[in-house]
This record gives sequence, C-alpha cells and structure tokens, in this order.
Amino acid sequence: METLGLKPNDESYNQVMTAFAKNRDIKMVETLNKEAEDKYGIKPSKYRRNALILAYTKSNDGLNAEKVLREMVKDGLRPDAITYTTVIDAYKRVR
Repeated sequence: METLGLKPNDESYNQVMTAFAKNRDIKMVETLNKEAEDKYGIKPSKYRRNALILAYTKSNDGLNAEKVLREMVKDGLRPDAITYTTVIDAYKRVR
C-alpha cells in the first residue's frame, strides 16, 4: 500500500489480519496488529481484536483467545456476537 502512496487504516489491517488468521498464521496477525499501532498509530479496534481471536481459535488456543477478549473489555472495546462466538468456538475445538 505504501508503494502506491496509500496510508493503511484500521479496515485494511482488519482485512489482511483476518486473511492471515484464517490460515492460522498467528505470528503475522500479531505482527500486523503491532505494526498498525506502532507504525501508524491506529488504535486497537474491535475488528482487529476479533481477527486476533480468530487466529488463536484456528490454532486451538482458547486461552489466548479469551485473553484478547478480556483485554478488549479492559480497554473499553465492546465485544460483539462474533467475538463471543469465536471464543466459544476456541474452547469447543480444545476438547
């Protein structure tokens, strides 16, 4: 995006993070989330946190999925049905 002179925003990061999450690439999802915050100053959003939760869920890591949910609430972000359903799915996959 930068090579085209475009500045990424929360929505673009969310889309890319979700794609990597669906492929179980937790490292890339975490890297992109950190880059959005550190390099571009994009504040955490419910959508990017949902992408993190999805990455942990796809990798059968319910504990970290729930940790992100708790961080969302602590940071004043309101979880939605997708958030809760994905965390539940994370624990369902563990059994």
